[in-house]
Order: sequence, then structure tokens, then C-alpha cells
Amino acid sequence: MAERRYRGVVTRDGLSWLGRIIIDGRIVSLGGHLRQRDAALAYDRVARFLGFARERWNFPELELEPASVEEVRADARRVALARSEEQRKTQQVSWKIKPRGDTGYWGVAPLPDGRFRGSLYVDNVLTSVGRWPTARAAAIARDRAVLHLGLGWPLNEPRAAREAGPLAPLALRTLAPRVRGGSPAQPDGSVGISYDRRGDRWSAHLKLGGVQHFLGRYERFDDGRRRAIVQRRRSLGAMPSRATAASSPNPPRRPRSEGRRASS
Repeated sequence: MAERRYRGVVTRDGLSWLGRIIIDGRIVSLGGHLRQRDAALAYDRVARFLGFARERWNFPELELEPASVEEVRADARRVALARSEEQRKTQQVSWKIKPRGDTGYWGVAPLPDGRFRGSLYVDNVLTSVGRWPTARAAAIARDRAVLHLGLGWPLNEPRAAREAGPLAPLALRTLAPRVRGGSPAQPDGSVGISYDRRGDRWSAHLKLGGVQHFLGRYERFDDGRRRAIVQRRRSLGAMPSRATAASSPNPPRRPRSEGRRASS
């Protein structure tokens, strides 16, 4: 904690300062300040307004305008609001120049189950607005949360978001479709990409003939998805001959069934 230097000034974390004064035996707050000197000046203005002796002033050499407790509190609030507005504008500019993710939308990320998660930062905390079946739906949900919070950030789908109306993140998570009882039945040719926490890899699967085939584990999501799509085309389309596969320098590995067993 920073060393106390002025009368009527206290701090809890050394980052912000609180001015306070004792009136009729009661401690009265004078508002919060970013700088210790500002809190000391607020104390001096109230001390002069109340007629305290010069020995109890922090800056007897300065010509300060006396002010009541309500006046210095109002001044502190105006300074805090101006600082908050400046931070909001700075954050808004940073969001405008921040590149969008792989989905082409701000605040939308793909999930291993094929859905898309919408999210945004609220008080420096990443807050989810739900998991949605399409990237556009997740983008609209994120935009509705931005409108609800009044952040002033750029919107992915301004018209659709405004037509749907502002909504809190918690309400959006409630509206997001939920998958209960596991994944629905998938037809042949369905591609699945799942994340393996133990191996820190992406597992690729392909369903053929009612059987889920394991295609391998990959470091990147895109690599696993590309492998599964290529294998699906070869399996459902024209299969290469054995001679062609044998002559290839890197012949594709035949998919093997993983079943319900979890490999180590």
C-alpha cells in the first residue's frame, strides 16, 4: 500500500484514492480519485468551506475555492464519467480495427460439435451468449447483447440485431437451442471433429454404413476437417484403385473403427 502523505486521504489498493473528512464526529466521504493529490485538494476545499484552521490544510499556499461536500462529490462524479467515456471510445476504436475471426464475425468462434459460440467481454470478463447452430445466429446474438449493454461496438448484422431487439447475455443463453440426450442420428457421410483433452489433439471421424470410423488425430481443427472431407469424397465417390493407392508416395490410411473404446 502506498504511503499516506496528505490529510483526509486514504487508499485500499494504491491505485485509487478516497477523500474523506470528519464532520461532527462522523466520517464523510468526498468521492474517489485516481490521483492522491486530487483527493487532498477535495479535502482542502471542504475544510476551507467548513472554516477549519490553516494548520489542518494540505495546501495552505494555494488559493482554492471553498466547496461543500455535495459539490466536491459532484466534481468527482463528473471526472469519473468523463474518464469512463474516454475509455469506452478507446475500446470502441480498438474493436473497429480488430480483425474478425475465422467465421468472419466479431465474437463468434466454431465449436467441435459443429455449433458456434457467441461471446463478448463485459468488464474484462469473457461472457457467452450461447451456442448456436450457425455462425450468423451466434453473431446476431452477440450483437443483441452489445445493444443491451450499450457498448457502442460495431455490429455484425446491424439490421437483424435491431429488429430482434436488445437482450441480456443470460437471456440469450436461455434462447439458444440445446442438444439433449446426445447428438442426433447422423446419416452416412457425416463428418465429426472432436477435441481430445488428454492428447491435446482434434480427432476426425467419418460415418459410413452406420459405423463411425476414426480417421486420426490432428493438431489443428482445419487439418482434421480437411482429412475427413477428403476421405468422405473418396468413400462416397469414385474410390481409387489399389494400384493407384500403392503407387502414391503417401497413400491414404484406411479408416479403422474406434467404436466406444477411448484410445490412450
